Parts: sequence; structure tokens; C-alpha cells
Amino acid sequence: VKQWPGDQIRNFHKKWYFPANATLYIVGELDEGVEGTIKLIEKSFGGVEPGREDPRPPEHSNGGGDAKSDEDCGPVLGPLKKKHEVRPPVEHRMGVDAIPDEGPGSGVAP
Repeated sequence: VKQWPGDQIRNFHKKWYFPANATLYIVGELDEGVEGTIKLIEKSFGGVEPGREDPRPPEHSNGGGDAKSDEDCGPVLGPLKKKHEVRPPVEHRMGVDAIPDEGPGSGVAP
């Protein structure tokens, strides 16, 4: 790990680690059920920006050909990032309730 180039690690992190590309796993009993848990997730993370690409250099022009100062341009934001298509959104509903009862001796809990 110590021999990995720092720029390569930073570029990997920048490409893959941002909110829109995150996966949230929930395991265990859901006190509010699946629908209540989805609402809680939406409440907690629904307003989180997906992340942004690097900003483009600002255009310093006011339309009349006069150059503007950096202060006049305000903050420049890059375009929003999009989730990579490598991992499409998938909702797994696993658990005893999701498995049909096959009857006595099946090894499946009712």
C-alpha cells in the first residue's frame, strides 16, 4: 500500500466515492417495516447533493467584452455527478417473511 502512487489513490477515490454512488445496506429487524425504513432513509438522505464534478473554469465576461474580476463571478460549481451504471439500484427483501412456507420438515420457518 505504501508504494501506491498517491495521485492514483486520490483519482480512484474521486471517481468512485461520492453520495450518488453510495450503497446503503440495512440488516436486522425493522421496527417501522420496510416502508417506514424507506421513509426514514428519504428523510435522512433525501436532501444530500449527489456530488459534483470539478468546476469548469469561469467565463469572465459581462457580455460587453469587459473582463470581470474573480470576485464578480461568484462560486463556480461543476456539474452534478451521476451514479455509475456498474451497480444498478437493487432492493433486496430477504427474511423469513419473504420465504414461502413449504410445510413441516422443509427447514423453512413459518
